[in-house]
Amino acid sequence: AAIALASFGRHALVPLTTQLDSPNATARRNAAWAIGELTAMLPGERAGTVPQLITLLSDSDEWVRMAAARALGELADRRSVEGLIANLGDDQWRVRQMAAWALSEMKDARAVPALSSVLLSDARAEVRRGAAEALGEIANAEALPALKQALNDAETSVSAKAAWAIAEIEG
Repeated sequence: AAIALASFGRHALVPLTTQLDSPNATARRNAAWAIGELTAMLPGERAGTVPQLITLLSDSDEWVRMAAARALGELADRRSVEGLIANLGDDQWRVRQMAAWALSEMKDARAVPALSSVLLSDARAEVRRGAAEALGEIANAEALPALKQALNDAETSVSAKAAWAIAEIEG
């Protein structure tokens, strides 16, 4: 139902926002995801939800944390960068992957050191590939040493994404 509400645009924002505090994890997850998907919204119209979404980055449910990261990436509100950086260290790889994606949408250089570390050390190739992509989207030269090291990643999808990121940064 929350996802269907997203098609109603601004009329759904208040009902969805009230569900971010629901005791039901599924309701919180669906509301967060739907807020990110709301259509026909004016710039900044969803900004009031950002503090609640940042709080959900620490939710006990991994799917809620993923949905909150996704929504924050869609909103691209810089207030969430630090929380998303913290989620790069989450125990669940899907949360780390979504945090990397959200940071790629932010294009904020504050994330470069953390993303570089994830690129070189995360156990999951999906997360390393996401970190490489985020670094390419941010396009900050500070990422080049890590990206060049990642060219030797055993997973070809990671090394290919690192090569793409280097090309994005170097032009």
